[in-house]
Amino acid sequence: MDSTVATEPRQRGWRRAFLQYLRRYFVRSEIPWVKELRLYLLPQMERLFIIILAATYRIHCKGLDVFARLRQEGRGAVLVVWHDKTLVPAYLLQRRGYYALISRSRVGELQARTFQRLGWRVVRGSSGEGVAALRASNRILRQGHIVALTPDGPTGPRHRCQAGAIYLASLAQCPLVALGVAANPCKLLATWDRYMIPLPFARVAIVASEPFDVPSPLTKEQIEELTYRVGDLIERMEREAERLVR
Repeated sequence: MDSTVATEPRQRGWRRAFLQYLRRYFVRSEIPWVKELRLYLLPQMERLFIIILAATYRIHCKGLDVFARLRQEGRGAVLVVWHDKTLVPAYLLQRRGYYALISRSRVGELQARTFQRLGWRVVRGSSGEGVAALRASNRILRQGHIVALTPDGPTGPRHRCQAGAIYLASLAQCPLVALGVAANPCKLLATWDRYMIPLPFARVAIVASEPFDVPSPLTKEQIEELTYRVGDLIERMEREAERLVR
């Protein structure tokens, strides 16, 4: 019998056991010093991973001048992008003074620290998680800043826009800007959102829409209609981005 065939299952078993050990004693551990180490190391590693990977991309941008125009007008905006497409804008829009609205979950804590390492400002709590996050985001938007959020996050359903972004834009009396992101080739992870990671040397595109004004105040019927329209707008930006990476 070929010795390589005999040792292959043993090697896979060792790797599986090692990954289970890491998950149990590092990724999921509640020991205080392990949690602090995890919250320090993982965002640093993610930031380094994003920067090194993105340095190989061939990037096409379309419509990003909309943010400069909004700044000149002194207007804030709610920036919406699907939950699975945040890696590219996290890198391309870093260190611009933009805010990211990120949930208070365990995964959200890691994501918030990664965004902060990339130079983003962070507001904790999703648009549907409570009054405090909405009040903080409203104040930031009225000061003329950009607040980014994922309208299908933090738990889905995937690519189904929820009302939080529309309600926030109406409350702050500011427009929405939709982002579409695409990459070829890319890897889709086995997560609820099928998170997209562009592979090394991929063609990557990011497309921004024109500002989408939201009326204030809103009726229940308007919220339902605008939720559909904003979701459709993101999808149209996605199709335009996909066209650029073919």
